Amino acid sequence: MKARAAKALVFVTLLAALFTLASYTWTTSKALADEVKPTFTAISFWGINESHALMAFPGGSLLPLTVVIYYLGPVNLYNVSVTFKPSYPLELVRGQPKPSAFSPLLQPGAALRLVSLYNVSSNATVGIYNETLDIKYYVQVPTPTGGTTLIEGSQEVQFQVAITGYSKIAIVGYSTYPNVIYAGDLAALLQAYLINEGNVVASNVTVKVIPTWPLSLLYPNMSVIRLGYLPPGRVVNVTAPLSIANVSEIASYPFGYFRVPEPFNATVYLNVSYAGGSALIPITVYVRPSAHFAVINVYHGDLSVGSSNVYVTVELADVGLDNASYVTATLLPNPIFTPYVPSSENPLLAVDFMNESLGSLTSGSYANVTFVVSVSSGIKPGTYYLPLLLTWYQPPTMQVMHQVVLVPLSVGSGLQLKLPSGSSSNLALYVIAAVVVIILIVMAVVGARRR
Repeated sequence: MKARAAKALVFVTLLAALFTLASYTWTTSKALADEVKPTFTAISFWGINESHALMAFPGGSLLPLTVVIYYLGPVNLYNVSVTFKPSYPLELVRGQPKPSAFSPLLQPGAALRLVSLYNVSSNATVGIYNETLDIKYYVQVPTPTGGTTLIEGSQEVQFQVAITGYSKIAIVGYSTYPNVIYAGDLAALLQAYLINEGNVVASNVTVKVIPTWPLSLLYPNMSVIRLGYLPPGRVVNVTAPLSIANVSEIASYPFGYFRVPEPFNATVYLNVSYAGGSALIPITVYVRPSAHFAVINVYHGDLSVGSSNVYVTVELADVGLDNASYVTATLLPNPIFTPYVPSSENPLLAVDFMNESLGSLTSGSYANVTFVVSVSSGIKPGTYYLPLLLTWYQPPTMQVMHQVVLVPLSVGSGLQLKLPSGSSSNLALYVIAAVVVIILIVMAVVGARRR
């Protein structure tokens, strides 16, 4: 019994000694490993070649990022693994493997590389962002027994990622066609000139044209213009055809009240969106006052069906809000009224008879033009309109303007035989026939006596 107790005591004592030795060995090895703690540093650049680095920008996609981990020493490392889990504003492109690297032996001065494709959040701002690498390794340390063992270690190494690229789309100017839009114009062309003031290509550039009343898009289905890519410093032209609503006001003159086109200012917004940014660009479109004409009096001779060489005098007034220079009235070809040309004249001179000059008119003044016309013989009596095309130069730009005015003219029946209706009309026909017969008989008798 005493022998068994003695053996058990020896066994327990041996286990305690072994445990103490192992604990001492691990503690000593850990202390030695801490004394030779490896030193790492890491840098990053966009691209796969540092000599041809790219610039990342908010909203950028499929951008390659290279991370280089340098091991500075002091001892060799074994089974080194490096992993990178990107954080905002970086997002690993879907389908890309988790960025990692492995080396069975890493000597001082060596380096590891991680290359992967990333998207940059469109909400990011230009700046420097901190990211972290997880590094695990084994370091070889001596044991108290004279051998060596591998002790696992790990570190977190920070590095910086630069988001220095940016796109900025702005307007450098705009123009309209015609160069000056005047009241009374029904349509115009707006041309805006956009530039990328940033340092990287703007991608997915889209421009939405939003006009405000009384302007609208002439072709509503062309409200969105897709430009695609816009390189830095490049100017691009965006064209929008505009429709102008008929805005008018009442103008008062001694000879009457008239509704005339009204000048106004309106805004067209360009809503520009692109990867990593957007801009709302307002453009003011100015519609200037202009001349406008109205017929205030008409004088003419006897206008009847089939008549010719009839003088028609039209009194035209500038009832608009501005003056008109070098006004010309042109009789437009129409099936009812044609310019009269005497048979002794060359028919080609009809062009000269179709144009009359009014000179220059100030707002509120008037002048007369006279045309000599022929009336179609194939129409019924009634009121018809004589179309006149008025052409003038609009001060101060002397832009050519046009307006068509319709002059109402009453056309009578002329000399026609009108018979009453009903039974009395039949009697009248009989009477007329009898009179004709009597005249013929008398003429025959007179002729016979002369023989």
